[in-house]
Amino acid sequence: MPKALQSIRHFILRFMKTFQNKTYPMDFSLDTLENQLNPTHLFRINRKRLINMQSIVNMTAYSRSRLKL
Repeated sequence: MPKALQSIRHFILRFMKTFQNKTYPMDFSLDTLENQLNPTHLFRINRKRLINMQSIVNMTAYSRSRLKL
């Protein structure tokens, strides 16, 4: 994983949040970010949030393609 992504917990709308609970604004959309970054490091859980794979502790599959993280 790139060093710059190691401290980022998730991206939500136009903000990013770190593992130290700091929030920073972004100048680009999640769609743009998702297209620029490696999908093995980040997971789009819904239209509003893109999360760092390292922040997932537990994942449970539910019906109709739903997940609980």
